[in-house]
Amino acid sequence: MDKFAGNIKTLIEAVQPYTWVVIMVGLISIGVMFAIPSEKAHQAGKASAPWIIVGSLFIAGAVYIGNWIFGKITF
Repeated sequence: MDKFAGNIKTLIEAVQPYTWVVIMVGLISIGVMFAIPSEKAHQAGKASAPWIIVGSLFIAGAVYIGNWIFGKITF
């Protein structure tokens, strides 16, 4: 069981840098929507910005909480 927890911890640590990539892509896409001189793009950016922020917090929180939990587990 200790090997299983170690494998999960390794998986979480491997995924952690990619979560920041996903977050940055989401924020950059919102920035591009605001940079395009189109009212439709601005409205789409305004509508999706809160969901990008909530999703970013969810992804980062899940990775950090998972890392913390499997860091505390000892068998």
